[in-house]
Amino acid sequence: FELFFINTAQGQSQTYGKVWAVLFVRLRRDEFMEAREKDRKNVPIWEKYMLTVDEAVQYFGIGEKKIRTLIAENINTGYCFTVQIGNKSLINRQKFENFLNQTTSL
Repeated sequence: FELFFINTAQGQSQTYGKVWAVLFVRLRRDEFMEAREKDRKNVPIWEKYMLTVDEAVQYFGIGEKKIRTLIAENINTGYCFTVQIGNKSLINRQKFENFLNQTTSL
């Protein structure tokens, strides 16, 4: 879509293409949001600050059940490495790495 303006000095009707302009802006915004979301998903796991439980399973090689148990056991301790967003647990990757480095067995 392109913006267009019609010259009214030559007696032509005054049409500014406002509908086209709105559509153009919306399409550009949608393209931007899609590209932004794609970039967000393409961040390598080892560069992410927070990991979902599924990402932590892949990154650390520990089972989902064990990770969820560790979250539950350490939620109110000095080793708290998670943030709860509703039902979703996000794991601070660096804090969890430090926790694992100090732990001798799981």
